[in-house]
Amino acid sequence: MRTILLIAILAGFLLSCNEDPLLDPLEEAVLVQSEQNLAASKASKAVTRPLKIRSEGTFTIEGEECAPLAQGNVEGIGNATHLGKFSLSIIWCTNFEEINTLNGTLVAANGDELYFYSVGSGVDYTDYIFDGGTGRFEFATGDLRLYSIVTFTGPNTGVHTNNGEGTLTY
Repeated sequence: MRTILLIAILAGFLLSCNEDPLLDPLEEAVLVQSEQNLAASKASKAVTRPLKIRSEGTFTIEGEECAPLAQGNVEGIGNATHLGKFSLSIIWCTNFEEINTLNGTLVAANGDELYFYSVGSGVDYTDYIFDGGTGRFEFATGDLRLYSIVTFTGPNTGVHTNNGEGTLTY
């Protein structure tokens, strides 16, 4: 009987050690404030830099993510100041006329990601906003005007070349 009681107490102790301790409200508030202070500190040390970029790649018109619009999946590689060689991936939602929204990611050679989205376009260019990322681009902001040549090589496929300039703050 004493052995069973000892095993039950030991099992209860071991199980209670595996549970995550709950933070009291004051400790949780201090932790949240500390994280906010770290983010503000990183943002306040950010520097705005000129950005130049060149890229090329392919696209396909397929997918349902943009329905009822057509979905373009854009892939490519390029080189840019502050990223070096990078790969790119974009989801392009379009009606091939006045609606063209693009959301994408640039991935630097070291794996840091830079997120962007389109905010307007002209005959041969698209304006983008940079909005965060990972690694050194976690709190990045900026803008880019990208001039593009897009050529369809088939009914649902094509190639693109781009170059542009803007700013990047990180």
